[in-house]
Amino acid sequence: MEDFNFQPNINPQNIFNLLKENFKDSTILEENKTTIRIPFPNVSKLQLTITQSGKGSIGVRHTDFNPKENYSKFAFSDTHGMHHKLEIPENIDILICAGDGIQGFSEKEFPHFLRWYASIPAKLRIFVAGNHEIFFDLYPQRAKSFIPSEITLLENQEIEFDGIRFCSVVARPYLKNEVQIPENVDFLITHAPIKGILDDDIGCPNLRTLVTESAPKYHIFGHIHRQGLQQWQGEKTIFCNVSYFNHLQNTYNQYLTKNVSNFFQK
Repeated sequence: MEDFNFQPNINPQNIFNLLKENFKDSTILEENKTTIRIPFPNVSKLQLTITQSGKGSIGVRHTDFNPKENYSKFAFSDTHGMHHKLEIPENIDILICAGDGIQGFSEKEFPHFLRWYASIPAKLRIFVAGNHEIFFDLYPQRAKSFIPSEITLLENQEIEFDGIRFCSVVARPYLKNEVQIPENVDFLITHAPIKGILDDDIGCPNLRTLVTESAPKYHIFGHIHRQGLQQWQGEKTIFCNVSYFNHLQNTYNQYLTKNVSNFFQK
């Protein structure tokens, strides 16, 4: 709590009027004789509480705000050219793609996916290349040049976004060498799973060692289509297979079946 001293016996209504004038885009949540609460501009679920103390001073208190919980997130992988069929909820703050956005292995498909991804409204869009984006292994510098400014590429690096720590290591599908990542990572993003969890028993042993030692809060991955859209609660880490391939394929097949059936009924 920070105290800012004003003249004694200041009228809370005057404070209210001042705040209302300066925060025109905010919605007043509560007003009474002693307390006024308004949302902090452009930051969800953070409020400033201004109170009149008995000494006539004004106290400003920031209510608890945890960006790790209050930013909405959507993670996906393995759309394989079907990204336009992906239903992404509105008002997502952070988008995470764990690779395999294209159907084949050609760089010619990649710009189409990137244009779609960059067009989705979000504060942060992360991309981690999968094994279908093989050009990141064949000619990495050229491949990186494809990424537009609206998308953040993670390749063996860590970034922080408003206190949320994201990290990625190259495992498409296997981590070739033992590596280390920083402690206290919130989201480790790889294309492939670790050995033994949502992996059809073909996951990466080296990646399992890394996750066991570093204990990220979440491990986001894909690659194994049959285990897509499943979650596993580990002792220290929550594992999320975010592959949408089977889901999108089934949706498309249902669409075809319905429309072909309707066609013959005409």
